[in-house]
Amino acid sequence: MKYQNELLDLWKSKLDEPKEAAKILSQVLHVSLDSAYRRMRGDTALSFDEGVKLMQLSGLGSGALTGGSKNQIPFFRNGAIDTSEKLAEVYRNNGQHIANIKADNGHLYYLAKDVPIFYNFLYPSIARFKTFVWMRSLYNFGNQPAELFDSRSSENQLASDGLDMAMNYQKLSSVEFWTDSTVSSMLKQVKYYYELGAIKSVQVAIDLLDEFGKLVDLVFRQAELGLKVNPTNLEPIPNTSFTLYYHELLVMDNSVLGIGEVRKLYFAPYSGLNYLSTTDPDYCDEIVQWCKDQMNNSVQISESGHKERVRFQRRIHQQIDTLKEYIRLF
Repeated sequence: MKYQNELLDLWKSKLDEPKEAAKILSQVLHVSLDSAYRRMRGDTALSFDEGVKLMQLSGLGSGALTGGSKNQIPFFRNGAIDTSEKLAEVYRNNGQHIANIKADNGHLYYLAKDVPIFYNFLYPSIARFKTFVWMRSLYNFGNQPAELFDSRSSENQLASDGLDMAMNYQKLSSVEFWTDSTVSSMLKQVKYYYELGAIKSVQVAIDLLDEFGKLVDLVFRQAELGLKVNPTNLEPIPNTSFTLYYHELLVMDNSVLGIGEVRKLYFAPYSGLNYLSTTDPDYCDEIVQWCKDQMNNSVQISESGHKERVRFQRRIHQQIDTLKEYIRLF
């Protein structure tokens, strides 16, 4: 409880009425007065969000937890993904983070090394295939049946939680950075599993790539309109915005930055779908500036960037069509 006590002492020193600290803490954290006292005594640990909230409201940087060093900041991690239940929990947590950013009148920056995870779950076959890949090749949960991938496999809780996460993303304004290699991971996975004999048939593989083409077209429809769209009819979703940048040189890293009116939240991926997150204001501001720098180094292909947008979309479809032809002749 050392760091908790230090944080609470620093927070109390900023109050106009330190003697009312327990009452104020109760109001700030939305807990009972007794719960506030337990936190102040060290009987109950502050949650990560509670600690962050105290730092934000008192104007403290996260360096307060590390002896004042600006080079050390706290990160939160979900823990290892070692079961399908843990994977579903990641989807639910992601969906909640997005909803919180939306509620804070915020928007998202997504530096897309791969197609943003959210889009996968808007399309049933892709959602099933990505889950098939993650469970067998990324995490090796164990006891997975040695079955072939069939896009008609039954729905499960993972797909449901993933769809909820994806629809939350569609309601949130966002800025995405794509490169020519953003679609490579999906195409390589289809090619690998087809060559392995783990995709049931040529037609299943072709249908999967057709659906992936629809996903790509959804993204470019959004870029054309400058708005998020409904995946069913490609109609605009009110009160959203969408900006797409094409970066010719830099390979992105799938990091994500949420910016709201009250706070910023940064996600750094590690070991697949795991991520570290922080709300450290100084660090998040650095990421904001880095994103702005990449805007200057990129080509905006949403709305007015018609010529470059059409070229980029055509190149992606050429990659998809090339793989289709390879599968037909394999």
